[in-house]
Amino acid sequence: IISTGLAYQYLKREVSISLLEMPFSGLEAAIAAKKALSYSNRIVHIGTAPLFHYLQKGLEFLGVEQNCIRFCELDMEKTIEEQTLDMLSEGYEVIIGGYRAVKQAQRYGKQGIEVNVDELVIQTTILNAQSIAAEMIEKEKKSELDNAILQATSEGIIAVDVNQRILRANPAAERIFNGSLLGLRFDDALQQNHVVDIDTVTPDQLEDPSQYTLVILNKLPVIVHGEEQGSVISVKKVSEIQELRHKTRKHLYVQGLW
Repeated sequence: IISTGLAYQYLKREVSISLLEMPFSGLEAAIAAKKALSYSNRIVHIGTAPLFHYLQKGLEFLGVEQNCIRFCELDMEKTIEEQTLDMLSEGYEVIIGGYRAVKQAQRYGKQGIEVNVDELVIQTTILNAQSIAAEMIEKEKKSELDNAILQATSEGIIAVDVNQRILRANPAAERIFNGSLLGLRFDDALQQNHVVDIDTVTPDQLEDPSQYTLVILNKLPVIVHGEEQGSVISVKKVSEIQELRHKTRKHLYVQGLW
């Protein structure tokens, strides 16, 4: 969303999507300041800090003291009309602001000046927004592709945090463990579902393998800024590896290669 003024402030507080504030150029601000000074020295800007900064730069360019224009920051708890009336009641005669503030000032017989945004600034802002949107779309595509790979692979993939609590598991992992894994500690998930790492299998478990699911585990730590944040664990059933080996031997035998 491209916005400015109170709408920008409100959206910034209330929504989590990408926002771009429409910038102003020093030239437009200087023009507005010069026009305001031609009416009165009782001037107030009702708006946001970025525009007020440009107004001050405009005053500096004009060789006028910067404190001759007061700044009234937009208040999201009041309407713009209410804030404009507050400033008029304090004796200000010229309002620099957005459309609603200007119209309110004019309604009460005072001067209202709206700062126009240069067309080139608008075009540049739109191009910046398009660039950000394109980048977000690419990231979303990559995320969807990564998710599709996780969903399609026959190997179980489990992501855990530093406390070994499961954050995510693909369908293959949930099939191996016979249900949802989210929120469980990895060791508890192994124990509760009788899944046994082949590297830790005991002789008793080998005597009755039908009661257990033997797997090969491969743990890859996730390092962010030099610190381990968790791990990604791959889970492969030993029975599937044995089945694949059997199919491969059978295929080679049929082809006369075994």
